[in-house]
Amino acid sequence: MNIKKIIYKTVIAIFTFISAIMLILLESQDIVYADLELAYMIEVNVATNCLYVYTRDLSGNYTSLVKEMACSAYTDNVGGSTRTRILDKREWKQLADGTFQRYAVTLDGEMSIGTVPYTDQSPNSLNGEKYNYIKEGQSSDANIWLTCADAKWLYENCLEGTVVVIYSDWGEITYVDRPEAISLPLDNPNSGWDPTDDTADNPWKECSARIINANSVDVKLGENVNLLEKVKAYDTCGNDITSSIIIMGNYDVNKVGTYNVSYYVADVLGSQVKKDIKVNVTDKKIEKSMSGSKSKDKEKLKPFGQRLKNLIILAVLTYFISRFIRKKIDFD
Repeated sequence: MNIKKIIYKTVIAIFTFISAIMLILLESQDIVYADLELAYMIEVNVATNCLYVYTRDLSGNYTSLVKEMACSAYTDNVGGSTRTRILDKREWKQLADGTFQRYAVTLDGEMSIGTVPYTDQSPNSLNGEKYNYIKEGQSSDANIWLTCADAKWLYENCLEGTVVVIYSDWGEITYVDRPEAISLPLDNPNSGWDPTDDTADNPWKECSARIINANSVDVKLGENVNLLEKVKAYDTCGNDITSSIIIMGNYDVNKVGTYNVSYYVADVLGSQVKKDIKVNVTDKKIEKSMSGSKSKDKEKLKPFGQRLKNLIILAVLTYFISRFIRKKIDFD
């Protein structure tokens, strides 16, 4: 009887031990799975209108910066620091005012991160005026707005449950350190489209950065030249980005020769263009003196030629007059 009890207790103990091991293993698998799914953490600084995406470092902390995005954030939604999570994701989300946000990730309290509002669920109905809030770092009317490309990246890569920290810190970065965004010209017929939208029939795909008035120039030896005097550059949307032109190649105005020079510019969408020209440095004084000597020689030769011409005319006239006189004498 005692032996049976011992065997029974031993079996129960072994079974309990195995169950505990299995439970630990299952929990550890759940943790690993969660770590793999929640690969990112999002932070939004509403003061500077910047959004940051972090991934885990070797210690498992979210400190490695993956993405930095310009945004237009709703500052009234934050007092101090707020920690929330992504609860839901929708390709098109209807907002309270009847407009639609594309690639929207919804947070606690119905606040969401996504594109600037569209009038309806079509990619050509974008609110262009509010889109420029992103470029200007201006506070949105509600929610957090991104360009279409950035919103789509969050939508596709940050899963439900991803932690989002929203805070306000003016001292974190200066305005010039903000990620760049393109400005949308409201008088352009394409202003209803987001230039970063990868939709196949997006008309901005037919546009690109361009440089105009980039022509070869002639420079006098020793004289300075401004290679940007008439040159202009424009981004994909037609905004002036002349100040971003980079001049590549070397030239020496103090040495006669022909130099190869290039203008290069790239816009914030990644569109880039290069124009090649030649800078011709010539000694105009030498050429002028040589041409001057030639003209003087011509002036010297001109009287001689004129005299020769006159002599020929005189000789011909003398010949015919003499023949006429001779014939007249013979006739008489």
